[in-house]
Amino acid sequence: MRTAMVAALLFAVVSPAGANKRPLQAKLSDLATVWIGGDAASLEFFRLELDQEGRGVLTVQWLPKQAALAYKVVATRLSGYRVDFVLEAVDRVEESLYLRGTALPTLLELEVGAQQPKWKRKLAMEPYSKFEMRLKAVSDRASAFR
Repeated sequence: MRTAMVAALLFAVVSPAGANKRPLQAKLSDLATVWIGGDAASLEFFRLELDQEGRGVLTVQWLPKQAALAYKVVATRLSGYRVDFVLEAVDRVEESLYLRGTALPTLLELEVGAQQPKWKRKLAMEPYSKFEMRLKAVSDRASAFR
C-alpha cells in the first residue's frame, strides 16, 4: 500500500503535467478525518482520528489478535509539509510515543517510535473514506467471479 501511494505521488510530481507543481501542503482542516494505515510488514495497524483543532485519538493494534491501545492526540503541529502529533498514552501511561513525518491532504508518511527503549517504524496512512472507496471498487469487481 505504501509503495503504491508514494509512486502515485512521485508520478504526479515528475510527470510533464505536474513537472512544475509541488504537492499541496496539508492544512489542519485536511487532517480532520479518520486515517488508517500501518507499517510495510502489515503487522501493526493504526487508526488516527482528528478534529478541526488537531486533537483526537490514535489507536494501535501492535500485533494481530491483540487488543488495541489508545493514545490521546493533544495537539497537531503543521509546518509546511512537516507534521508532529503530541501524544499522551491512555492504556499504558508509562509508554511515551512520538508520531511525526510528512503530511499531504490525502497521505501521511509518518514515523512512530519511542525514546525509552529506543525504537522507530515507518508507516503510511490514508483517509478511511479513500480506503473504503477503493475497497468497494475491488470488492465489487471480485464479486463477478464468485
